[in-house]
Amino acid sequence: METFKKILKWSTKLFSLIILGLVFYIIGAHVVEADFSNLPILTTKETQLAISMGLLFLGTLIALKWELVGGIITILGYVGFVIVEGEMVNNMVFNLFLLSGVLNLVLYWMNRQRI
Repeated sequence: METFKKILKWSTKLFSLIILGLVFYIIGAHVVEADFSNLPILTTKETQLAISMGLLFLGTLIALKWELVGGIITILGYVGFVIVEGEMVNNMVFNLFLLSGVLNLVLYWMNRQRI
């Protein structure tokens, strides 16, 4: 079982790094194409979505060190996004964040139970 735990731990960390890399790539592409001379003002919904996205990103980053805290923050960010959108998100990137958060909570539970 120890081998399974190690494989799951490092697979989850690698998975989280891939997600973070994808987000950095997307943000970088938007920054390169951005016209900073005419910045739009965000609506309330857009601001709430940006905060939820920030929680998703921050939670995944924190989970690389602390599985429980990062997993909870990631899941809270996903739930916040779903609440603001009013429906489940059918976007692969957001579902990958949720999967990452759940895997981190499973890892924490396995370490806590000494499985």
